[in-house]
This record gives sequence, C-alpha cells and structure tokens, in this order.
Amino acid sequence: MSEQAPWVPPLKPPRILIVDDQPMNVLLAQRVLVPAGFEVRVARSGGEALAVAQESQPDLILLDMHLPDMHGLEVLRRMLESPWGGHLLVVAMSAHATAEDEALWRQAGCAGAIEKPIDVTTFVRDVARWLAGDGREAVQPPTGAPEKKADKFWEVLVANRLATPEQLARAMTTQAATGMRIGQILVEQEHISEDDVAWAFGHQLGYPYIYPTPDTIDPGVARLLPEAFLREHRVLPILKSGREMTLAMADPTDQRAVDEVFLRTGLQVKRALALGSHIQQVLDGLFAQEVAVRERSAGPEVQYLQFHLAQALQQGATEIHFDPTVDARARVRYRLHGVPVDRTGHPIEMHMAILHLLRELTGLEYARIGTAVATFPLDGMEMRMVVTFVPTVSGPAASLRFYLPRTDVPTLAPLGLSSELVHPISEALQAARGIILVGCADPVLRSTILHALIPTVYRGKIWTLETMPAYRRATLNQTALDSAQEVQVYL
Repeated sequence: MSEQAPWVPPLKPPRILIVDDQPMNVLLAQRVLVPAGFEVRVARSGGEALAVAQESQPDLILLDMHLPDMHGLEVLRRMLESPWGGHLLVVAMSAHATAEDEALWRQAGCAGAIEKPIDVTTFVRDVARWLAGDGREAVQPPTGAPEKKADKFWEVLVANRLATPEQLARAMTTQAATGMRIGQILVEQEHISEDDVAWAFGHQLGYPYIYPTPDTIDPGVARLLPEAFLREHRVLPILKSGREMTLAMADPTDQRAVDEVFLRTGLQVKRALALGSHIQQVLDGLFAQEVAVRERSAGPEVQYLQFHLAQALQQGATEIHFDPTVDARARVRYRLHGVPVDRTGHPIEMHMAILHLLRELTGLEYARIGTAVATFPLDGMEMRMVVTFVPTVSGPAASLRFYLPRTDVPTLAPLGLSSELVHPISEALQAARGIILVGCADPVLRSTILHALIPTVYRGKIWTLETMPAYRRATLNQTALDSAQEVQVYL
C-alpha cells in the first residue's frame, strides 16, 4: 500500500471555524491547524457560531455538539436552513459519541464526525479529507441506520410506525381544508397521542423527550427560578449536575428563555422537550405548598420567620441559625460580621413549626440533611434564602443564608479603602485576561467589594464566581457557587 501524500496547503488558506466552549480543545486544534496553513476562526457558543459562520463563510465547520447555549443539532439546523448557510460543510465533534449519535448527526446534515480529544498526528490529514470531499465515508453508519433523513415531522411519525401513510394522507387533506396542524389533526382523530407528537418533534429537533413528574424532578433545583418565570416560559428545571441544569421546555428553541435561565442561575442549560400541560401539572403541585404558606400568612411561625428576617436585614446580618437546646427551648443566632450573636429564643414547639415551614418552602420535607434554595415574601419583596438542615444531639437544626439581590453598583468609599489600593486592582480588571481573588469572611461584604471593583463597561467580558451573588448585573457572566470549594473546578 502506497503512503498517503502529505497535506500541501493551497495558495489561499482554507478557512476553518472551530465551535467549542472548551479553551484547551480550541488551543490544541489551533496549534495543529495554523502551522499547516489553515486560517482558523473560533466561536465558543451556538449564537456566536451562527454570527461568525454568516460573516466569514468558512470552508469547514468543526462543531462541538454540546455547547453552553444550545445543542449542536440546533446550531446545524439554523445554519442549513438559513439563506447563507445551506452549502456549509459541517463536521461534528464529540468526546463520547455512540454509533447511533453519529448516525443522527449525519441524518441532520453533518458530513461526518471527529472524536475529541483530537489525534494531533492525523488531525490535519482528516481535515484535508473533509475539505476534499473524501471524508464523508470516514465514519460509516451503523447496521440498520436509516439511509434517508426523516426531516419532516410526519416522516418521523411514519418511519417510527406511529401513524400509517393512509392516516397521514387523510390528515393532510384535512389540513389543506382547515389550516390545522398535522399533529393536532392526528390527535383529534385519535390516531396518535399528544406524547407521540411531542416525541416526534423532539426526535426531529434532536432534543430528548421527557415526561416530568414530581418524582423525577429535584424540587430544590426547580426553585432556583421564580414560579412566575417558569409559568411564563413553560419551563421546568429537572436536575442539576455540576454547573449544568437539565431544563424541560415546551419550546426548546426558545433561546431567550435559555439565556435568562443562565443569567439568573449561572448554570449551563441542557434542553429537553416536554408537553406544556405536563410542565403545568408539575408546577401546580410543586408550588401548591408555597401557595398554602402564603394563604396562612397569619400563622405564628410565618410571622416569626418574617420578624427575624426583617431584624437580621436591618442589623446587617447574613445568616440566621435556628438551633434546639436541651431544656425544651430553642435559640436564635444572627451572624454579624462573621460572628454568631444570640437573640431571644423561643419554645421548642415554635422551633419545630419553623423548621416544618422551611421544609415546605424548600421541598425537603423528608430529608434529615440537605441544602436547598427557597423564596419567602417580606414587605412586598421576595427574599432569597439558602436553607441548610442538619441533625444535632438536641434535635434538628436549620441555618439560613439570605439576601435581596441588588442591581446598583456599590462604591468602596464607605468601607474606608484608599484609592492607592483600589486603583491598581481596577486597572488589572481592564487587562485582556487575568484572575482577581477577593478574600473576605463575610460573603455579602465580599460581593460588595467584588462588584465595586468591576468596571461597568466590557459587557460580557468579565466572569465572576460567587458563593453569594448579592448583586445582579446584566453586563457580567455570573456563576453562583454552592461552596468555595467549587472554584477549583473552574480554575
């Protein structure tokens, strides 16, 4: 067998667009391709990929299928359906792709797939093959994989035997006369169910279809977002894994909702499709207890909790601790400037009523140990609380971290910090890259210092990692951490 001729770059460098949110993957590909004579462009999200592809018209796009803002298949679909992108050559990249995944990507329009991390000894040759049109056979479809892409909704129904061609033909006739949607017609004619329609749409778009129930969701994760937002956008957080949230969506192409979820939680969104009616049912059950809490606002435990939250805020506290004691009473402590300070205690019956109320708010009714987020009404505002339950030798205890997120930009003058100290730090934040660490035992004070230092310009170019983001600013990429130990995951 003769050796394959080495890659010889043409006079005009081929333009490669690498779409990947992992800097090390991008850097490795650049270090291999640029010396070989390729022009490399980079995009780190689906939205950025669409903009760069339209502007630069690359000869080849290497598309990571798991991006922070949208699935790679959604990026591919938008490209190929656009007036400017129908001719683009796209190769999928993924670290853990199965044969079925690769078959699905080819059906969607990818020329093939490349495994990550790339093999630097063959990467240039592989890219050259794709550019020459010889790479489309590099990854063979698995046995039995469909040869033709079922790119129409009704083709998915027929291909998966959810509807017959005869039923589809009658539905199309009805559609021509009434203007109704094919799926709606088939459901009304009782040929398929709403679940079948949702599954087919999910299959067509490349998103998994799920049936959410109270038993399949994490109530603490669902409460990371306000009830009004969830109902307005018809979305439901299912679970959280690391810094990623699985989000059930009635419309998984709603990019504005995904962007808002990221802004509010700091979590990357993994989309899934669910029926809007199913999402509504779970939300009704999830927030029914909180509605009951609001309706019984005259209850002594509700008034007691509101009193302590208002007092703690007024005194500048950042935490409240409810602890049982051995004498059938319980004590209350505020954390002021990092030091627990005792406040007036209460009978153990009130203590247990408060913990029961907090468990209802967080959805941790049956967990002896756990942490969850909840909101609580206070003087017409929604107080955000991080509640932790722990057992003690005297009985169950709970601690609350709380804050009212602010949108203004704080100043350092009231803290007594000199301009000689602040100026070099502010200059450092205007550099092209770098890391600033703010150390302070008080999380609210730490957040105040951090946001006072961050310039109000450079929209989207600064990323903050905060255990308690007391300030919310639309110009920043903010990530809320469960603990300081999580910082090492990002750094």
